[in-house]
Amino acid sequence: MKNNWNKIEVKKYIKEYAKKNIGEDLALRIYTTHLLGKNKKLVLHGGGNTSVKSESKDIFQNKQKLLK
Repeated sequence: MKNNWNKIEVKKYIKEYAKKNIGEDLALRIYTTHLLGKNKKLVLHGGGNTSVKSESKDIFQNKQKLLK
């Protein structure tokens, strides 16, 4: 299987999603999801779900563990 990871594209994803107030962890998950989705040998018709464990602060500034 060919490795399609592209460091330049990764940096673009992080930069573009940062403009939307989306952190690096979720931007990377979106990138990997797009990579998987492009490979018809790995994806069934109808797609699937991907997620990432992360942390964020709530309205009281307390860290909360999240599954995005």
